Amino acid sequence: GNSSYHETTLFVNCEIYRCQVGEIRRCLCDIVIVTDRPMTTMVKLSVDLIGRTSSHARAKRGESVQQYLRRITHLYFAEKCIDEIDDLSLCKNLAVLYLYDNDINRIQNLEFATTLTHLYLQNNNISRVEGILTLVNLTKLYLGANRIIVVEGLENLTQLKELHIENQEMPCGEKLLFDPRSMAAFSRSLTVLNISGNNLDSIVEFKALTNISQFMAGDNRLTDMKELSAVLSAWRGLWRLEMKGNPFCRKPKFRDRIIVMSTSLSILDGKEISDTSRKFLMNWKRAKEKQRQAIINKVMTEGTFDSQLPPLQRTLSAPKAPNYQGYIIPGVKSRQKQFEKVLERSLMSRDAHNESLQSQENQAPGYYVPDRAQTHGYGDSRSLARRGSLNDDYHRRDDDARVYPAAESAAAPKPIDAAYNQSGDSQNAAQSEWEPMHYESNGHPPPPSSAPPRTD
Repeated sequence: GNSSYHETTLFVNCEIYRCQVGEIRRCLCDIVIVTDRPMTTMVKLSVDLIGRTSSHARAKRGESVQQYLRRITHLYFAEKCIDEIDDLSLCKNLAVLYLYDNDINRIQNLEFATTLTHLYLQNNNISRVEGILTLVNLTKLYLGANRIIVVEGLENLTQLKELHIENQEMPCGEKLLFDPRSMAAFSRSLTVLNISGNNLDSIVEFKALTNISQFMAGDNRLTDMKELSAVLSAWRGLWRLEMKGNPFCRKPKFRDRIIVMSTSLSILDGKEISDTSRKFLMNWKRAKEKQRQAIINKVMTEGTFDSQLPPLQRTLSAPKAPNYQGYIIPGVKSRQKQFEKVLERSLMSRDAHNESLQSQENQAPGYYVPDRAQTHGYGDSRSLARRGSLNDDYHRRDDDARVYPAAESAAAPKPIDAAYNQSGDSQNAAQSEWEPMHYESNGHPPPPSSAPPRTD
C-alpha cells in the first residue's frame, strides 16, 4: 500500500518490476497493486502552460507566444489534472475548448471568450453552472457527469443548440431542475438535449423546446405515457428518442405506442424504425380511432353503452334516461331494446298458452279445471276435478232412465243414483245428489245453489 498512488488495478499471481506510470518494488506475494496514474499536484490552466505545450507548433512558424495565443482557435487540455482555469484573455479567437476528465470545481475566467462555440467540461467536479453568461455564441455545451443540481446561468445563450447534462452526481432523492429563465432563452434554438440518469419523473417542461430533434432521457423515473404523448405531439422535428431504462418501458407494446405517437421519429432506443413497421402501426392506429369514434357516436345518438367501449379522453355527459313504463329488471336500463324483445316474446308465449287452454276447454268441458281464483270459494281444484269427472260419467250413462239430460231445467227432481249408493262411497253418493253441471258461455261452471260442505 503506497499512499502516493490511487485508482488501483488488481493483478493476481504475477510479478511486476516496472509499470508505465511509475516504478514499484518487486513483490514476492501473489497480489500486486499497480496504479493507473500517480497522484500528482493539481495543474492550473494558464497561458504559460499553453506556451510550453505548444512550443513545437510555434517553432515551425517562428512566432512569439503572444502571436500564437492570438491566433489559436482550439485548445485541447483533457485529462491533464487541471483543477483551475486561469486568465486566458490573450486567446482572442478561441472557438473550441476541451477540458473534460479533469478536476475542475468552478467555471471561471471565460468571460473574454465571446467567440467560443464549443465547451467540453464533462467528468469534472462542477457543482454550479456559472461564468458563461457572456458566451453568447456558444452552440454546444457538455456538462455531463458533474455534481450539478440546478441548470441555471444560461439566460444569454440564445444560440445554444446542444446541451449535454447527463448522469449528474446528486444526493439521494434529488433530481435535476431547470431554471425557467434559462429554458426560455434556448427554447427556440436547442436541437439536442441529453438529460439521462438524473432521476427525472416528468418531462412536461421540455414541451417548450419546439425545435428539438434529438432527445435522450434514459435511466430516469418516467412513468406517464400520456405526458410523453403530449410532449411528442409538440415536437414536429424529432427524429431520435432514447427512453431506455424508464419504468414505462416495461409496459406492453411500449415501442409500438411510441412509434404511433410521433410521425417524424426515425430512431428509438438506438434502433431504426422501418417504413414497413411504421405504415402497419399507423394503419392500426387509424382503424382503432375509427372504431372508437363509431362507438362514441353510438353512445351519443342511441344512449347505449357497449362493453368494448375504451376509456374516453374527455368527459361525456350521460345520456338522458328514457321514460320506462311498467316493471324494469334492475341493472338492465342500458339494455332496454333487448329487454323489450324478451318481454314481447314472453307475452306472446303466454297468450298462445291461454288460447291452447281455451281450445282444450271447448273440446272437453267436463275436464276443465279452473284455478283457485275462479272457484269463487266453492271447493278447491281437486274437488272440482272430481265433480267434473263424476258429472261426465253421470251423463254417459244413457241406459239409466232416471238420469235427466244436462239441458233440462235445474228445477227437475234430483234422483239418487242407485249404483253409487250401493258402492258405499258417501262422497260419491253426495256428489250424485247434485244436479248435472251446466257450463255457461264463458266456459266456467256456475257455483251450486245449495252445496253441502266439503270435508276433503
